[in-house]
Amino acid sequence: MLLDGQQRLTTITILLAVIRDIARINGAPGSDLARDIQRDFILLDEDRAVFSLQLGTLDADFFKNNIQSDPPNNTKATLRSQKLLLDTYKFFRVQVENKIQGLTLENTIRYLKKLKNTLAERIKMVGIEVNSEDEAFQIFETLNDRGLRLSVHDLLLNFLMQKADSDQARQRIRTNWNKVIENVGLRKMGNFLRFMWVSHYGDIKSQALYREIRASFTNDGRNPVEFAVLCAEESTNYKALLDLDSNVLKGSIPYIRYLIRNLDSDRSIPVLLSGMSKLNENSLEKLAKLCIDITVRHSIIAQQDPSRLEAAMYKAAKSLRAAPNNLSENQKISIVKEEFNRINPANDVILSQIIHTELNRDQASYIIKAIAEKAQSQYGNIDLSEYTIEHILPRNREEGTWEGFQEPDLHIWNIGNLTVLEGTLNRREGNNEYADKLRTYAESDAIITRDIAHYHPEWSAASIEARARYYGGIAVRIWTGD
Repeated sequence: MLLDGQQRLTTITILLAVIRDIARINGAPGSDLARDIQRDFILLDEDRAVFSLQLGTLDADFFKNNIQSDPPNNTKATLRSQKLLLDTYKFFRVQVENKIQGLTLENTIRYLKKLKNTLAERIKMVGIEVNSEDEAFQIFETLNDRGLRLSVHDLLLNFLMQKADSDQARQRIRTNWNKVIENVGLRKMGNFLRFMWVSHYGDIKSQALYREIRASFTNDGRNPVEFAVLCAEESTNYKALLDLDSNVLKGSIPYIRYLIRNLDSDRSIPVLLSGMSKLNENSLEKLAKLCIDITVRHSIIAQQDPSRLEAAMYKAAKSLRAAPNNLSENQKISIVKEEFNRINPANDVILSQIIHTELNRDQASYIIKAIAEKAQSQYGNIDLSEYTIEHILPRNREEGTWEGFQEPDLHIWNIGNLTVLEGTLNRREGNNEYADKLRTYAESDAIITRDIAHYHPEWSAASIEARARYYGGIAVRIWTGD
């Protein structure tokens, strides 16, 4: 068993493969060097084609085909870990080729041999004999409790394996853990584990997550296999959220897309995970809409402390997850509403604060179009997918224009300075002066744009504030929190 240093040995093997492949294209001396590297370092048993290093189940075949085999049998990377293996090979290939560029054949082979010898002769390994796998896992955790800590998922997998009481249990843990990796990928594993835990048990900071999970095995008698199974099941829902899987999310798709893509509301993921477990399709849609309402009202328009929103989301996630299954769908939704209502700002707060609301590009794409759609409802629908976000006071202004604004950049992303405009009109209108813009706005089918000329013959800071208040009256009818 390789206790620690898997990544280092994998990296060394990749670099040896790079030296082998470059050497082989450099004539007879290079072919001999390539043969020696493959035989002495990459292969363990040449007759049986057994390699010196075997990766985990998910990456073993890919690593063998693309790195260890000579010549490589290139196969497509399907996991992020596999892409990283290929990226590492490509990185080393470029670095080594840059080093030998311009060298004679003799000096090229000399450099490659020197690099190979450095890897072969200056790497030190420590062998530790233990009496059981349990002792091995304890040593692993001790080694990684010093200096730069391993990630939570590395430590957690090691802990689950340590707690397993049989080889069969360890195999089940590994099988389910591989499922988590396939669903989530290593990059997002820490986020997933935290969101899953919050969804079940309430708020926990990332730094304390591993300690909290570990303690639960002692305090709650948690079973390691059952926990691995739970992680695998929850990772399937997590993947559906991140992938916006319409087969799973169905009618909730547009709301969840707005939450995650436009409003960047990762804090809503725990309560959505709880909803996917506890609610039917229609109620999940209501839950996603509630999450949007409270996010827009509380943190975007009212600009209140986002940590309070996060706390409310996490409490709602835990309470919904703990709700008895015999409650009605409305009762379950009411649990969430109760938590959200504690922080939901009153409409008069929305109306007073909206004049200070600034949006980023993604927020504007959702919020301004939602306001446009609401305002348009009594005039006939329009296809807002063909519309772009228009800055009335433009971002890029020619010198000597728009001189009525002392600090124009302060107003660019203010909600009152934004509207929607057909893409064709937007491209034609560009960064014109306001008088020219008004003629273009008059051609728009969007009522909130066409009405600008009627209410604002001139554009100023006061116009932007008035426009924001107008939007506020529409906003409280869209994002009600109910």
